[in-house]
Amino acid sequence: MYLEIFILKASEVTSLNLPSCDLPLFPLILRAIRRDTLLILCMSFSLEILGKSCVEGNSPNTYTYFFGEIKKLQILGPSNNRLSGRIPSSIGNLTQLYNLQLSANGLEGSIPPSLGNCQHLQEMDISQNRLSGEITPQVLGLSSFVILNLSQNSLTGSLSVEAGNMKNIHSLDISENNLTEEIPEIIGDCLSLEFLNLRENLFQGIIPSSLAFLKGLEYLDLSRNNLSGQIPKDLQRLPFLQYLNLSFNNLEGEVPKEGAFRNTSAASLVGNTELCGGVSELLLPACPIKFPEQRKSHGFKLKITISLVVGCSLLFVVFLSLYWRRKTQKKPLYVDLSINFLSKVSYQTLHQATSGFSPSTLIGSGSFGIVYRGILDQEENMVVEVKVLNLQQQGASRSFMAECNHIRHKNLVKIFTCCSSTDYNGNKFKALVFKYMSNGSLEEWMHRENQSRSLNLFQRLNFAYDVASALCYLHDHCEPQIIHCDMKPSNVLLDDDMVACVGDFGLARVLLSTTAESSQTQSSTIGTRGTMGYAAPEYASGVEASWSWKCSQEEDPSMKSSKMV
Repeated sequence: MYLEIFILKASEVTSLNLPSCDLPLFPLILRAIRRDTLLILCMSFSLEILGKSCVEGNSPNTYTYFFGEIKKLQILGPSNNRLSGRIPSSIGNLTQLYNLQLSANGLEGSIPPSLGNCQHLQEMDISQNRLSGEITPQVLGLSSFVILNLSQNSLTGSLSVEAGNMKNIHSLDISENNLTEEIPEIIGDCLSLEFLNLRENLFQGIIPSSLAFLKGLEYLDLSRNNLSGQIPKDLQRLPFLQYLNLSFNNLEGEVPKEGAFRNTSAASLVGNTELCGGVSELLLPACPIKFPEQRKSHGFKLKITISLVVGCSLLFVVFLSLYWRRKTQKKPLYVDLSINFLSKVSYQTLHQATSGFSPSTLIGSGSFGIVYRGILDQEENMVVEVKVLNLQQQGASRSFMAECNHIRHKNLVKIFTCCSSTDYNGNKFKALVFKYMSNGSLEEWMHRENQSRSLNLFQRLNFAYDVASALCYLHDHCEPQIIHCDMKPSNVLLDDDMVACVGDFGLARVLLSTTAESSQTQSSTIGTRGTMGYAAPEYASGVEASWSWKCSQEEDPSMKSSKMV
């Protein structure tokens, strides 16, 4: 027969494909490599390479030399030959290899871990040999694999979690081996997988639910293993699954009815005697109705109901006991009020605390002034709110005096100090320094759409108790009595500890300690007081407010105040 031979440099060879034949030419190839040349054979008849007759008389280092010299080899395909012995570890020197075909030979031993050095290997078929041992993580974890066929060998061990590294694999066939333990859930990370064949192994445990993540899966064969448990229902949602074989396992429970399970020619479930349900064509028995579970469900609901009732009752008792305990505690509710009670600060101090009353520190404005945020003590980082009064506004000076003498209570916004001086331009300057309420107002927590905050039941109850305590003090324990006249969520401020404090006494009035007759002559002469929706209901009908809502006609300068924040 005619034999065409090309002589090339061995170091430049990129492809070596050796179809089956009987000519013992391997020694000739070795001699050519030693001369830095290699025979590329174009023929259609057999060549026995790496066989015993081919390498007789050569040392074991022959393979190492052979693979060490052809470092640029990209395709090696001596499949369907009579190759015997072990796969040499020196095959890992072929770092440019991307296609390895060794199927249908007589190779023995384990898969060399050095194959992990072939980082460009995309397709490997070493099926139909006599390979044994475990599949090394170095090989199974190659992310470059697109096609991997290890079927029809005697491989043992488990399918390691490194299989999840094969992000680009389309076809994985490890069928007809002796692999044991469970199929790892990490197999669901191989999102490009279209063909998965694990049949005729010794896999145990349940079918991993992560297989439902393989949206491109077309072929799935898990038959003839020792799998147990139920079939994951999400497998019916695989849109391209055309072949499904779960036969001859120990599966149980109800069979899904959608997807591939609807087509009896595409799905095989025989040999699983504990399965039930599914489409009628599968001829499986109906699943039993679980009446005991329904009774358990009713019992569970009853237990939940009883627990809720008992819990609410205990909660009510706790709150009631707390209310009476706090009500019976005797504490001084007010102190002697005088402007001398407050220490004063200079204009320079407030100017520095607010960065020169910078617009960036502006919080808001009230009836008689503007409120800034400042740091009064740099060392202690004491954050305060500074209300600068607009002295051009009528009543601002009176408001200053009133707020300086403001009643103290733990649920009223606290005033720290005040300033009555001149600014750098020689103009009169008056300011009040309040405690900084870092959590804003209750309205911000309850009604603003851009707030992602939420209040639980206990917080709401605490806020209601705090506000009630403040009003109880103003109405019943303060001398003289004070009516706020503008209670609403925006006037309830929250401090660092989420304690509610009542502020904004701009509309507040005093009820003088007089007889009922004199109180009638001291009712307020102005119109509606308060905010629409929160004012006294008598205003809506055009009549005078009830006695508890009346305010003194003569405004008491020691108690009238502007908005605190």
